Amino acid sequence: MINKKLIIAGVVAILLLVVGIGSCSVVGPTERGIKVTLGVANEDVLQPGLKFKTPFVQAIQKYDLTPIQYESAFNNAADAAITSDKQSIMVNFELFWKYDETKLYEVATRYKTKESLYQPISTSLKGIIKDVVGKMSIDAIVADQGNLTRQVKERLIEETAYLPILIDKFTITNIDWSAEYDMQIEETAKLRQQVEQAKQQALIVEAEAQK
Repeated sequence: MINKKLIIAGVVAILLLVVGIGSCSVVGPTERGIKVTLGVANEDVLQPGLKFKTPFVQAIQKYDLTPIQYESAFNNAADAAITSDKQSIMVNFELFWKYDETKLYEVATRYKTKESLYQPISTSLKGIIKDVVGKMSIDAIVADQGNLTRQVKERLIEETAYLPILIDKFTITNIDWSAEYDMQIEETAKLRQQVEQAKQQALIVEAEAQK
Protein backbone atom coordinates (compact mmCIF):
# COMPACT_ATOMS: atom_id res chain seq x y z
CA MET A 1 0.00 0.00 0.00
CA ILE A 2 1.37 3.38 -0.99
CA ASN A 3 2.30 5.53 1.95
CA LYS A 4 -0.03 8.56 2.19
CA LYS A 5 2.89 10.71 3.30
CA LEU A 6 4.72 9.90 0.05
CA ILE A 7 1.64 10.86 -1.99
CA ILE A 8 1.27 14.14 -0.13
CA ALA A 9 4.99 14.87 -0.52
CA GLY A 10 4.74 14.16 -4.24
CA VAL A 11 1.75 16.48 -4.65
CA VAL A 12 3.50 19.22 -2.70
CA ALA A 13 6.64 18.81 -4.81
CA ILE A 14 4.63 19.11 -8.02
CA LEU A 15 2.84 22.21 -6.73
CA LEU A 16 6.13 23.79 -5.74
CA LEU A 17 7.55 23.00 -9.19
CA VAL A 18 4.53 24.56 -10.92
CA VAL A 19 4.74 27.66 -8.72
CA GLY A 20 8.49 27.90 -9.28
CA ILE A 21 8.15 27.69 -13.05
CA GLY A 22 5.26 30.14 -12.99
CA SER A 23 7.19 32.67 -10.93
CA CYS A 24 9.83 33.44 -13.55
CA SER A 25 10.17 34.10 -17.25
CA VAL A 26 13.13 34.70 -19.56
CA VAL A 27 13.17 37.69 -21.91
CA GLY A 28 15.40 36.80 -24.86
CA PRO A 29 18.31 38.87 -26.25
CA THR A 30 16.23 40.35 -29.10
CA GLU A 31 13.09 40.70 -26.97
CA ARG A 32 11.65 43.23 -24.54
CA GLY A 33 8.88 42.56 -22.06
CA ILE A 34 5.89 44.23 -20.45
CA LYS A 35 4.62 42.92 -17.10
CA VAL A 36 0.85 42.55 -16.91
CA THR A 37 -0.90 42.26 -13.54
CA LEU A 38 -4.49 41.01 -13.65
CA GLY A 39 -4.83 42.40 -17.17
CA VAL A 40 -3.24 45.78 -16.38
CA ALA A 41 0.04 46.52 -18.17
CA ASN A 42 2.99 48.15 -16.43
CA GLU A 43 4.66 51.02 -18.31
CA ASP A 44 8.20 49.87 -17.54
CA VAL A 45 9.93 47.99 -20.38
CA LEU A 46 11.72 44.82 -19.24
CA GLN A 47 15.19 44.27 -20.67
CA PRO A 48 16.60 40.83 -21.61
CA GLY A 49 17.21 38.39 -18.76
CA LEU A 50 15.43 36.35 -16.09
CA LYS A 51 12.34 38.14 -14.73
CA PHE A 52 10.22 37.22 -11.71
CA LYS A 53 6.44 37.46 -11.45
CA THR A 54 3.60 36.37 -9.20
CA PRO A 55 2.17 33.05 -10.46
CA PHE A 56 -1.44 33.13 -11.70
CA VAL A 57 -1.58 36.90 -11.10
CA GLN A 58 1.11 38.34 -13.34
CA ALA A 59 2.26 37.57 -16.87
CA ILE A 60 5.09 38.91 -19.01
CA GLN A 61 4.22 39.83 -22.60
CA LYS A 62 7.27 39.51 -24.83
CA TYR A 63 7.92 41.47 -28.05
CA ASP A 64 10.64 40.56 -30.52
CA LEU A 65 12.41 43.67 -31.82
CA THR A 66 13.80 42.03 -34.97
CA PRO A 67 12.36 43.48 -38.23
CA ILE A 68 9.06 42.01 -39.45
CA GLN A 69 8.60 41.44 -43.20
CA TYR A 70 5.52 42.65 -45.05
CA GLU A 71 5.08 42.03 -48.80
CA SER A 72 2.29 43.14 -51.10
CA ALA A 73 1.59 44.36 -54.63
CA PHE A 74 -0.65 46.24 -57.02
CA ASN A 75 -0.93 43.30 -59.37
CA ASN A 76 -4.10 43.83 -61.38
CA ALA A 77 -5.48 46.53 -63.66
CA ALA A 78 -8.18 47.65 -61.22
CA ASP A 79 -5.60 48.16 -58.45
CA ALA A 80 -2.81 49.65 -60.59
CA ALA A 81 -0.98 52.86 -59.72
CA ILE A 82 -1.45 55.63 -62.31
CA THR A 83 1.45 57.89 -63.30
CA SER A 84 1.15 61.62 -64.03
CA ASP A 85 1.06 60.85 -67.77
CA LYS A 86 -1.79 58.33 -67.24
CA GLN A 87 0.24 55.13 -67.53
CA SER A 88 -0.88 52.15 -65.42
CA ILE A 89 1.91 50.34 -63.58
CA MET A 90 1.96 47.25 -61.35
CA VAL A 91 4.18 47.58 -58.27
CA ASN A 92 5.53 44.80 -56.04
CA PHE A 93 7.06 45.98 -52.78
CA GLU A 94 8.62 44.73 -49.56
CA LEU A 95 8.67 46.42 -46.17
CA PHE A 96 10.51 45.60 -42.97
CA TRP A 97 9.21 47.24 -39.78
CA LYS A 98 9.76 46.61 -36.08
CA TYR A 99 8.32 47.54 -32.72
CA ASP A 100 9.49 50.83 -31.21
CA GLU A 101 11.01 49.83 -27.87
CA THR A 102 10.04 53.16 -26.32
CA LYS A 103 6.35 52.59 -27.17
CA LEU A 104 5.83 48.99 -26.05
CA TYR A 105 3.33 50.06 -23.39
CA GLU A 106 1.12 51.35 -26.21
CA VAL A 107 1.57 48.06 -28.06
CA ALA A 108 0.51 46.11 -24.95
CA THR A 109 -2.54 48.24 -24.27
CA ARG A 110 -3.76 49.18 -27.75
CA TYR A 111 -2.15 46.95 -30.39
CA LYS A 112 -2.03 43.55 -28.72
CA THR A 113 -0.94 41.58 -31.82
CA LYS A 114 1.18 42.14 -34.92
CA GLU A 115 -1.90 41.63 -37.06
CA SER A 116 -3.60 44.68 -35.53
CA LEU A 117 -0.75 46.82 -36.90
CA TYR A 118 -0.79 45.35 -40.41
CA GLN A 119 -3.95 47.16 -41.51
CA PRO A 120 -2.89 50.77 -40.72
CA ILE A 121 0.61 50.10 -42.13
CA SER A 122 -0.79 48.52 -45.30
CA THR A 123 -3.42 51.23 -45.81
CA SER A 124 -0.87 54.03 -45.42
CA LEU A 125 1.74 52.36 -47.63
CA LYS A 126 -0.59 51.63 -50.55
CA GLY A 127 -2.04 55.15 -50.44
CA ILE A 128 1.44 56.69 -50.40
CA ILE A 129 2.69 54.61 -53.33
CA LYS A 130 -0.29 55.60 -55.47
CA ASP A 131 0.10 59.26 -54.52
CA VAL A 132 3.85 59.39 -55.22
CA VAL A 133 3.49 57.47 -58.49
CA GLY A 134 0.69 59.87 -59.51
CA LYS A 135 3.14 62.78 -59.34
CA MET A 136 5.79 61.14 -61.52
CA SER A 137 5.88 60.31 -65.23
CA ILE A 138 6.45 56.74 -66.36
CA ASP A 139 9.77 57.81 -67.91
CA ALA A 140 10.96 59.31 -64.59
CA ILE A 141 10.04 56.14 -62.71
CA VAL A 142 11.79 53.85 -65.19
CA ALA A 143 14.88 56.09 -65.27
CA ASP A 144 15.21 56.44 -61.48
CA GLN A 145 13.35 53.82 -59.46
CA GLY A 146 15.47 54.73 -56.44
CA ASN A 147 13.86 58.17 -56.31
CA LEU A 148 10.41 56.59 -56.09
CA THR A 149 11.61 54.26 -53.33
CA ARG A 150 13.11 57.13 -51.29
CA GLN A 151 10.01 59.29 -51.55
CA VAL A 152 7.70 56.46 -50.48
CA LYS A 153 9.87 55.54 -47.49
CA GLU A 154 10.13 59.15 -46.29
CA ARG A 155 6.37 59.63 -46.55
CA LEU A 156 5.70 56.33 -44.79
CA ILE A 157 7.95 57.28 -41.87
CA GLU A 158 6.05 60.57 -41.51
CA GLU A 159 2.55 59.09 -41.80
CA THR A 160 3.14 56.16 -39.43
CA ALA A 161 4.82 58.26 -36.74
CA TYR A 162 1.70 57.87 -34.57
CA LEU A 163 2.11 54.07 -34.54
CA PRO A 164 4.42 52.28 -32.04
CA ILE A 165 6.71 51.08 -34.84
CA LEU A 166 9.90 51.97 -36.68
CA ILE A 167 10.28 51.65 -40.47
CA ASP A 168 13.43 49.63 -41.04
CA LYS A 169 13.61 49.11 -44.82
CA PHE A 170 11.41 49.64 -47.87
CA THR A 171 12.14 48.20 -51.32
CA ILE A 172 10.27 48.11 -54.62
CA THR A 173 11.00 44.61 -55.87
CA ASN A 174 9.35 44.88 -59.31
CA ILE A 175 7.56 47.32 -61.61
CA ASP A 176 5.52 46.26 -64.64
CA TRP A 177 3.92 48.51 -67.23
CA SER A 178 1.64 48.17 -70.23
CA ALA A 179 2.53 46.43 -73.50
CA GLU A 180 1.99 49.75 -75.27
CA TYR A 181 4.73 51.37 -73.21
CA ASP A 182 7.02 48.41 -73.94
CA MET A 183 6.48 49.06 -77.66
CA GLN A 184 7.20 52.75 -77.10
CA ILE A 185 10.49 51.88 -75.38
CA GLU A 186 11.46 49.61 -78.28
CA GLU A 187 10.63 52.28 -80.85
CA THR A 188 12.62 54.89 -78.92
CA ALA A 189 15.59 52.51 -78.73
CA LYS A 190 15.40 51.89 -82.48
CA LEU A 191 15.29 55.62 -83.22
CA ARG A 192 18.31 56.24 -80.99
CA GLN A 193 20.17 53.46 -82.75
CA GLN A 194 19.30 54.93 -86.15
CA VAL A 195 20.46 58.38 -85.04
CA GLU A 196 23.77 56.94 -83.81
CA GLN A 197 24.23 55.05 -87.06
CA ALA A 198 23.53 58.23 -89.05
CA LYS A 199 26.10 60.13 -86.98
CA GLN A 200 28.72 57.44 -87.57
CA GLN A 201 27.97 57.41 -91.31
CA ALA A 202 28.27 61.21 -91.45
CA LEU A 203 31.67 61.03 -89.76
CA ILE A 204 32.83 58.42 -92.27
CA VAL A 205 31.64 60.56 -95.20
CA GLU A 206 33.37 63.63 -93.75
CA ALA A 207 36.60 61.70 -93.27
CA GLU A 208 36.48 60.43 -96.84
CA ALA A 209 35.82 63.93 -98.16
CA GLN A 210 38.87 65.27 -96.31
CA LYS A 211 41.01 62.57 -97.87
